[in-house]
Amino acid sequence: MNKARITSIDTYLVDVPVKTKKEFGDEGVFPFTVSYGSLEGLKRVFLKLEATTDEGNRYVGWGESSPLYPYSNESALSVFEMLKSYYSPALQGVIIDGSTPQKAKERVDEVLTAIEPFCAGERLNFLQTAIDYALHDLAGRITNTPVFKLLNPDANSEQVQGTPCWSISCRDKDFDAEIEASKKFAKKGYALKLKLGSDLDSNILATVALLNLYGNGDYFNIRIRADANAAMSPAEYREYEEKVSQAVKPDVLNRVQFYVEEPIDTKRYGYQALGDLIRSSRWEIMADESLYTLEDAHRLIDLAGDSDKLLFNVKVQKVGGLRNAMKVAALAKEKGIEIMIGGMFPSSLGKLANCHYALAIEGFLESDGIHPSLDYIPESHSVVSNISELEVVADERRDLSVFGDKPGFGAIVSEQMIKDHLINIDLSQYYPDFSGFRIRELEGYKNE
Repeated sequence: MNKARITSIDTYLVDVPVKTKKEFGDEGVFPFTVSYGSLEGLKRVFLKLEATTDEGNRYVGWGESSPLYPYSNESALSVFEMLKSYYSPALQGVIIDGSTPQKAKERVDEVLTAIEPFCAGERLNFLQTAIDYALHDLAGRITNTPVFKLLNPDANSEQVQGTPCWSISCRDKDFDAEIEASKKFAKKGYALKLKLGSDLDSNILATVALLNLYGNGDYFNIRIRADANAAMSPAEYREYEEKVSQAVKPDVLNRVQFYVEEPIDTKRYGYQALGDLIRSSRWEIMADESLYTLEDAHRLIDLAGDSDKLLFNVKVQKVGGLRNAMKVAALAKEKGIEIMIGGMFPSSLGKLANCHYALAIEGFLESDGIHPSLDYIPESHSVVSNISELEVVADERRDLSVFGDKPGFGAIVSEQMIKDHLINIDLSQYYPDFSGFRIRELEGYKNE
């Protein structure tokens, strides 16, 4: 029968060492500056699920959560405590039927459906993602099936294409050096994403400089995007749009297929204001921070009306994991909306989850979240130790066929690396805020 019961759950809060520009030159990315501020380090949560069969077979699935406040509603510490104190005990004993990939996937969906009401109302999507990833990886290991095949049995790993994307910051102290460093990625066919700041004049100058450099035809495949990270007001965006349009020739803007990502803060100005911009903008507008749930996707589509200017940046962790991301992709496909697969600084494990998502949805516009070999930390400390055999970056394309015969995510997780960088917090010495937390639906999945 190959039914495996979850018998052991470990949760790790980790202070991730990051590559710095001082140490790695052009390859370094930290500190990295966006409109929220400068990102100098990363804290992540890793979740390890171990399941055993009656015959003694043992399987391990790994998940991660990499929330960044204020982009997310959660922090690594909040995710860690919720997993450690409440959700790990609730998952203990759940049985995965591994007799077929379909049955295993059905059980994963049942478990995620059961926990979703506890997470969705409070938008605890990063908490849910850690469980989602670990369950999908575990189900793939039990059934000897790649995760993308669990998500979409008809997916073909040989046929998926998408453009890689490299981000640069216009707020870096040496913007000229940032531009120079970007050239080697431009020559490989990467799209370039310019991360804007909070100063409108600087944003305009940096955008014009980048467009005029790469839009002259020397880099014939290059695409340019600007990511505001919700830094502008509606009036500032209109001024930005007008001044950039005046300073850059229309054929350049068309050649690089320019669009702007998340121009305004919907928490401050509302979704209606974003909808107004989408309908009136010269350029396509990509939703990122405003796309947090499936309901957000429906709302954005309704607000865009008859406009064809709406794009989606789907960050799998942000929307609550692979299950929710697949629902967003299905809606986007129905409405003819192209998808970028965003990264938001996941570890190499999280990037592998993005790779499987890309395969499952059978194509994407661009991605800045599929760099398994770029872990933001020295190679000797990579979260995934077999990363070299999972490399997917090739000039002008991504070759994702390497995942076609690997069960789960295909990762060998370096558990020692994780333990070497633990943030040691012992919650067992404190009384639980609420003991006996359980999810009723899960009780039936423990007693089959």
